[in-house]
Amino acid sequence: MDSPQYQELGLVSQEQQQIDLETVRATWKFLAGLSSNLTLVGPCLFSNLLGLLNVVLNILCRKLLPIGRLETVGMVLASIFAVLYALCALWAYGRDIADEIRVDDADRTMIPLTEEEMQRQQLLRLLQENQGKKKSSAKDVFTNTRPLWHPPGARGIYGGAAIAQSLAAAMRTVPSEFAVHSMHCYFVLAGDSEIPILYHVERVRDGRSFITRTVQARQRGRPIFTTTLSFSRANSGGKKKLEHATSMPDVTLPDDSSADVKRRLYNAGGGPFESHKLGTVNRDSSKPEDKRIRRCMRARGNISEAGGHHAHLSALAYVTDSYFIGTVSRVHDIPRFASPAELKAVLNALKNPSDLDDDEISRAFKELKEEEAAELRRRLEGALSKAEDPKNKHKHKEVGMMVSLDHSIYFHNPWAFRADEWMVTEMESPWAGEGRGLVLQNIWSKDGTLIATCTQEGVVRLKQDEPPRSKI
Repeated sequence: MDSPQYQELGLVSQEQQQIDLETVRATWKFLAGLSSNLTLVGPCLFSNLLGLLNVVLNILCRKLLPIGRLETVGMVLASIFAVLYALCALWAYGRDIADEIRVDDADRTMIPLTEEEMQRQQLLRLLQENQGKKKSSAKDVFTNTRPLWHPPGARGIYGGAAIAQSLAAAMRTVPSEFAVHSMHCYFVLAGDSEIPILYHVERVRDGRSFITRTVQARQRGRPIFTTTLSFSRANSGGKKKLEHATSMPDVTLPDDSSADVKRRLYNAGGGPFESHKLGTVNRDSSKPEDKRIRRCMRARGNISEAGGHHAHLSALAYVTDSYFIGTVSRVHDIPRFASPAELKAVLNALKNPSDLDDDEISRAFKELKEEEAAELRRRLEGALSKAEDPKNKHKHKEVGMMVSLDHSIYFHNPWAFRADEWMVTEMESPWAGEGRGLVLQNIWSKDGTLIATCTQEGVVRLKQDEPPRSKI
C-alpha cells in the first residue's frame, strides 16, 4: 500500500513507469529525510527558500509534464536541491562553529564554568593586568629614614610630617614639568613614632594636563593616613586666563637684624621651622568667627638646592598643619594648656622620659609658652575672685580632646616661593559645633603672592563637668 503522499504526487502509476518505482520511492524517502535533517542542522533563510522552491517546481512539473518524465525531472530536481541543502547546512554549521571558537577565545562566556575555574581565570586576568605595572609598583613604595616627631599631648606623630612625606613620595612618580595643585588628606589612625612608615603610591591616572596619585601611609599593615593628590602641567592654562587672589594683610615681617627677633628665634629652639606671632585681628570681639590669627614662619636655615623645588613644596606642606586645629580653641580664648594640672598630664603622657630631652619637644613648649603666656596672664588677672564665685564655676572651659580629622591644601603658585623665606599665614574658624571645628588658612609668600589655601576639620571636645556626687 503506497503512502498518501506518493499517491498525491502520482508516483504510484505502473502503466507509464519508465524506471523502477522502488528506486524512485527509496530515493524520495532518502531525500526527504536528508532535507529534514539538514534543515535542523543548518537553519537559515536560504535553506527554507530552497525547500519552498523545490515544492513549487514539483507542482509545476506535475501539471506540465507527462508522468514518466515527471518522475525523472522530479528525481533530478530533488538531487539538485539536496546538494544545495547540504551546502547551505555546511556553511551555516561552519559559521556557528567559528563564532563559538571566537567567543571561547575571547572570554569563554559560552562555556559554563565552575566557581573554582572562574576564580582561577579572574586571578590570571589580574596577574596579566598587573604584570605591566610590576616594575613601577615596586618602585612606588617609600619609607622614612628617621623617627618622626610625636608632639607633647598628641595621640600620634605630627600630622604635618605624614603630609609632607606623602607629598614627597607622590612627587617622585610624576614628571618634573608637573606640580601639585591640590592635596586632600585623612588622618585614619594615630601614627607611632617608633615604627617605620611605608608610603604606598598608586598611579591612578596620567593625563596630558593632569596627573592623579593616591598615597597610603601604613604601619603594621594598617593605613594610618591616606591622601589623594592632583598635579597639573606648568603653563597648561593658555595665554588667556582668569586671575584673582586674596591680598596679603598689611603686616610687618620680622627684621632678621633685630636683636629682639634674634633672641626670640634663638629661644625657639633648634627645630626645623622658625615662627613669629603677628597678632590677632578682632581679638576683643565677642564673635569667635570674626577673629583672625596671624603669624609668619619659615624653614630654619637654607634649603639645599639639591632638593629642588620639591623640597620647598614638602616644607610648605609640613608647616600647614602647625597651630592649625588649635585655632578653634584660641578664638574662644581657651589655651591648649589651660592649667598647670593639664600640662602635668601631658608630660605624664609622654611615651619615654627621654623624650623630655628632645629638642623638638623643648621647642614646642617654648613656642606654646610664648604664645599663651600673655593670654593666660590676661585671663588670670582679676580671675581669682571670679573663680571663687560659685556662679561662675560652670563657665570655666578646658580642652579635653583635640584631634585632626582631615586636611586639604590647594597650592596656587607652586613655583613662586621659597620655604626658607618668611611666609605669612592667617587662620580663622568659621564654624564649630557637634564636638568638631573647622579652620581655614591662607598662606602668602614674602612678596605677597598667595601660595596656598588650607582647610582642616578636627575633633574639639571640652572637658565635661562631673555630676555631683551623693553625700550619702
